[in-house]
Amino acid sequence: MVCHHLYQKNYEQALAWCDSTQDESASLSLRVKVYKEMKEWEKALATQELLDSIDSKRRSEVMMESLAELDQEMKSIDEKAKFNKTRMRLMIFVGILLLSIIALLLILLYIRRRHHHKLKEQFDLINEERQRTHDALAIRQAFVNTIHEQLKEPINILLHYARVFNTPGFRLDPIQRPKTFFDIKKSAKDINRMLDPILDSYINKSKGISLEQKQRCQEALRSPMQALIGLTNIITDDHLLQIPEDDYLAMRQEVCNNAYEVAMSAHELILYSATDEYSKTPHSDNVPLNETIKSMLDSYDLRNKVIDKRFETTVSNEVTIDTDIQTLREILYMLFSNADKYALEGTLTVSTRKEADGTYTIGVQNMGSTVPIEEYKNIFQPFCHIPKQKAGLGLGLALAKKLCKSLGYGISPDASYLLGTRILLTGL
Repeated sequence: MVCHHLYQKNYEQALAWCDSTQDESASLSLRVKVYKEMKEWEKALATQELLDSIDSKRRSEVMMESLAELDQEMKSIDEKAKFNKTRMRLMIFVGILLLSIIALLLILLYIRRRHHHKLKEQFDLINEERQRTHDALAIRQAFVNTIHEQLKEPINILLHYARVFNTPGFRLDPIQRPKTFFDIKKSAKDINRMLDPILDSYINKSKGISLEQKQRCQEALRSPMQALIGLTNIITDDHLLQIPEDDYLAMRQEVCNNAYEVAMSAHELILYSATDEYSKTPHSDNVPLNETIKSMLDSYDLRNKVIDKRFETTVSNEVTIDTDIQTLREILYMLFSNADKYALEGTLTVSTRKEADGTYTIGVQNMGSTVPIEEYKNIFQPFCHIPKQKAGLGLGLALAKKLCKSLGYGISPDASYLLGTRILLTGL
């Protein structure tokens, strides 16, 4: 069973089966194999040393018992002169046996020393590689953070105007029209200028993106970027306000949609690149659960005009949770945006409930097409679209999973929900 679980890379189950073995030596030997497969060299080394110690003690005990029996027999032989010759032979045999045992112990010691030396070399190599990876990630993260600081203003400008333009009944003062769209165009160009360095910095790193994924990113961003810049050029060049009002409103809505797409895609790409999947985010904020989630939902602007928002809970309003509020906000906005994007009708519903283990779960669901069960393993992969014809980078759920991992939360689709898609955020 241990080999079976090792083959399936289910290391926790493999270790559990090791513990079920009655023979301590066999159990420790199996654990060494599991730790080697897990590349946990420190644990493998410690377990091997324990195994060697037990085996050495057992051999010593066996040897002492054998010597005691031989000694008793030699005493018996001493009492009888007629067995002198036999006693001599036994003594020679004991000597040979002792020499053989000593030789065997020396051989085992030599093998163990070589094995320990090899484990130590592998452990040192892993530490060196880990340090190199850590240094490279730190350099890249500093670089991406610098770019992020430079792009904060243009991203916020685009999101601001997208939010304003998306407000029902909003009318822009004709005098302010040229400056407004000039600001949007400039922000889009600033973002366009800085995205390639981010992709290039990410593509050459371990566990980074491939050339094909880079091209997919560029294609996903190029269309809304070019449309945004083209439309703002037309509007800003219309100094005499000759564009018919209906056409202008349609163009403004298109600018709104593209501005949101460009800003969110740039934000997701930068945040995804800057987030280290191995780092842990401290839970430094204590916040009321229901009030915080409802506030985030209320502040989210629906892009999909055929749906509404609703908050449901079975949790007392007095309940508070320890978390990192900024990271939790990023996760929920990614889930809101995903549900908003793929909803076909009805309501975007966010719910909270308490689990039997004392933790809390947040559900974000929409109404529309369901995700096929066979696609569940793919929806958290970066640059993945389900359905595949949807526009955008396809980073939202992948980024949400990364951020959840940093907080120690779980995230998964709810297969029992059949009216659309429901994503569950667990372990709060």
